[in-house]
Amino acid sequence: MLKQRFPILLAALALLLFVAPMVRAFGSQSHTALGNGVVAVALLAVLVAALFAVRAGRRLHPIDFAITIPTLILQFVSAAIDSNLVLAIHHVFTALFLGYIVVAILRMVFSTRRVTFDTISASLCVYVLLGILWAVAYSLLELASPGSFSFSFIEAQEAAPLMCLSAETAVYPLYFSFVTLTTLGYGDIVPHSSPVRMAATFEALTGQLYLVVLVARLVALHISESD
Repeated sequence: MLKQRFPILLAALALLLFVAPMVRAFGSQSHTALGNGVVAVALLAVLVAALFAVRAGRRLHPIDFAITIPTLILQFVSAAIDSNLVLAIHHVFTALFLGYIVVAILRMVFSTRRVTFDTISASLCVYVLLGILWAVAYSLLELASPGSFSFSFIEAQEAAPLMCLSAETAVYPLYFSFVTLTTLGYGDIVPHSSPVRMAATFEALTGQLYLVVLVARLVALHISESD
């Protein structure tokens, strides 16, 4: 089970990225609560799998409880209560949790001496987690300053709440984040304020630098194994 911890996390992340657009595509007013619950459960699976991945076989630290428990509670509270303040607090704890997990996995990846399937899975998990972390950041920026994004396919008055990372609109910040992280840049969602433009720039740099450093690290490990 310990050897499969990162593939399990990767599967949970894939489930979250699959569920988010499905809720938006097939959701309706009568199914909003159900959609919120589905996304909440998918995110719960990611949080549990992430904590298991970095702490499997080891004792939990107090910081694990201090970050994880509020994140889990706020996930369900924000799904049940339509409040921007609750959503913003939830985003803060989610960002702290994701950042903590990313750092923990990176330490494992760069301290390993062998390239294994588990190492590659861990590296992929970090990349996907970075995309989700930036999506949370964009949602926080939108909550702090509504109208920070413009959409080419939606009227301005309709687009205002779409970049908030709630169940029914999760697809938009996630989509924008991964399009930016991979420097794909379709241009259908555009940063409309200076803080968001700089955040998008940093995310693009993060995505490119991560891939460059990761590939260099894995190649170096492979060469050292061959010697």
